[in-house]
Amino acid sequence: MRIVITCIVMSLVVAGSFLLFETSHQSNSSEVVRNHHLPAVSIPVVAELRVSNGKRSEGPSLITARRDSLLKLTVVSDTEDELHVHGYDRHVHLPAGVAATTELVLDKAGRFEVELHKAHTTLTVIEVQPR
Repeated sequence: MRIVITCIVMSLVVAGSFLLFETSHQSNSSEVVRNHHLPAVSIPVVAELRVSNGKRSEGPSLITARRDSLLKLTVVSDTEDELHVHGYDRHVHLPAGVAATTELVLDKAGRFEVELHKAHTTLTVIEVQPR
């Protein structure tokens, strides 16, 4: 009986996570990736950015998530540079033309810039909201 109840609860959690997860996916400069209703089973917030001539050419200008979410950020740059996520002190080498992915547990609430060091450009902002 305990196994049946466990299976039912897990099914409800998984089904609920799909209903509560919200992602806005557009292709313009005001694009926003949102994850406001994070369920008990954490679904990663996924964002992909493309950089051309030292500036964001594709991807969200703002990424929002709840505190303790997992962010999976992938960046492809046409030139070699270094990605820096402020507030988390994460540095990622970006080889030219190659996708570089980093994963962060967003354990600090606030707004954090994601920038290119060589180009001195802010690519996006991560807005982490308290639970």
